[in-house]
Amino acid sequence: MTSPSMPCGNDSSGITAFTTMMLSINQTISCAGARDRSFV
Repeated sequence: MTSPSMPCGNDSSGITAFTTMMLSINQTISCAGARDRSFV
C-alpha cells in the first residue's frame, strides 16, 4: 500500500515531486523579493 505523499517503493518520484515543489516555492519567493526591491 503506497500513499501519494510518501511513496515507499518509488522514492525517485517522491523526491522529484518534492524538488519541483521546492523550486516553484523558491521561484515565487525570489520573484516577490525582486518585486519588493524594485518598489523600494
